[in-house]
Amino acid sequence: MQYVVRGGGNNKTIHPPYGIFVESVFWLLVVGYAILVASWANFSVIDDHLFIRLFMDEYIPFSIAVDIGRFFPLDGQEWNVLSYLFSPNAKIFYAFNALCLIVVVWCLRYALLRFVHSYTQSLYARYVVYGFILLCIFSPAFITAWLRLYVPERMEFVFFSLFLACYMHVVYTHANVKSWIMLALGVVCANFALYYKETAFVMLGAFGFMHFILGYKQSLRIHKVFDIALVASSVVWLLVYIIVVVVHKHTTGSYGDTPYNQLLVMTKVIFTYVLQEPFLFLAVPLFVLCRIFMVLSKKSSCIPLLDASLVAALVLCAEYIVLKIGDIHYPLPAYIFGLVGLVGMGVYYWRQRIIRVIYIVCLVLYISNSIFVSAYQFAFYKVVPNNFQDTLGFLSAYTKDHPNTHIYLEGVNRASGVEVYHSFGSWLKFYGAEDFDLYSDTQVDNILLGKEEPNSPYSVFRSNAIVPKQSGDIVILTPYTLLNITQEQFKEFEQRYELLHISDFGYEIPRLGIKAFIKAFMHNKGAQGEVMLNQNIYGLPLYFYIYKVR
Repeated sequence: MQYVVRGGGNNKTIHPPYGIFVESVFWLLVVGYAILVASWANFSVIDDHLFIRLFMDEYIPFSIAVDIGRFFPLDGQEWNVLSYLFSPNAKIFYAFNALCLIVVVWCLRYALLRFVHSYTQSLYARYVVYGFILLCIFSPAFITAWLRLYVPERMEFVFFSLFLACYMHVVYTHANVKSWIMLALGVVCANFALYYKETAFVMLGAFGFMHFILGYKQSLRIHKVFDIALVASSVVWLLVYIIVVVVHKHTTGSYGDTPYNQLLVMTKVIFTYVLQEPFLFLAVPLFVLCRIFMVLSKKSSCIPLLDASLVAALVLCAEYIVLKIGDIHYPLPAYIFGLVGLVGMGVYYWRQRIIRVIYIVCLVLYISNSIFVSAYQFAFYKVVPNNFQDTLGFLSAYTKDHPNTHIYLEGVNRASGVEVYHSFGSWLKFYGAEDFDLYSDTQVDNILLGKEEPNSPYSVFRSNAIVPKQSGDIVILTPYTLLNITQEQFKEFEQRYELLHISDFGYEIPRLGIKAFIKAFMHNKGAQGEVMLNQNIYGLPLYFYIYKVR
């Protein structure tokens, strides 16, 4: 923000000291955040065993799984490029994530300031932009995506951020050669984002279509071309998906299928998302309803960019509710358009009581639950990878000295925790572990994921039979246990097992917040089964404990 002081026939431009201070604090927070992203880098459990390919001079393949309807081919391809330019190294990979964070924040700042400055030049508007950007990057979805390596939402968000910056430049700049170049660049970035995650095409298509319709009368030709290009890109993606996946899919299963009560699963997904991302799953839907009421009651005319952005963000949130998939990082891309809607409603309609109430309720939920989840996710993805690698080092050496080692993962089900078992097996092989096998002494908890694999190298997958632990077997307590680990539980372990090793890098931060307290209440009331599949209320331990059965 710049102020103009007029007098004596000369104009002087000055920067208010408090404006410079806020700007400096904002960027210090962002840079500090980026440094933390790059710090304590290591490979973790879920999905990171795919990086073993890079160490063996192979490459990460395109992510296409026809049998379950998955098509996100660009996921992980950035690591192929970085490994070719440098080497497969966790420190390099997380430094790249840190750089992406800076790029994303710059793009969001540029785009949102262009948007709000079309309405007002007040410092208040600038502070609103900074506040919502910080709210986004400290959200559980953002932290999870940036602190994990093999998730498509991160690079999808990066390319959508670049697209949004290009779009705002085109919308708020007179049509010229540079604008057309930015249009082409924006379309390219949007298309890259589409091929990182299947759900993106609906969100992007909805935005382009709504903005084209709502802004048809006042939009310039270049704006219409941009919107049409976005809709066309979404249609092309759908055609590619049909040709590559649908035509060749001969099974009935799909990603996210669950054997549990469908209504209960959807209710839990909605409840979790509202608590973790209240501004997306509570504010955005309510703002859409408010805008519909305002327009229909003729209290306001359509605001094409604001309304199209709110609808686009709502569409992506609705997709995951319909799919009944509640992973923390999945709704992150909704912030691309959601931030435009959230900032716009704050700048345009802050004086309306209902709008202020919605913001306050969401902020209370964000402070009382989201921040705690974010803190836990940060600790989890900095502590667990280092402890996991230390555990692998100990186990690989142990198996060489103790042939025919049987390994159990305490409280990790072979069905719902299938990726944990696969990761342990793959990394142990990579570490040179010899003559070991994986077992389980619990019943399969998901019949769709727990299908037997006769050709698997590990007993835990070859048969769903329950194999009791025997004296001398190895038992590993991991952060992925579904058990509610208490001090009494540790005392019980000490009686049954001999402690061989603890991987205890970092600090253990429990998963607190409203949801954790509700789970604790339900656990004390004896809730089990489908109502409460995961009994691990606080997500602990973050350390790895290696025991031997006495």
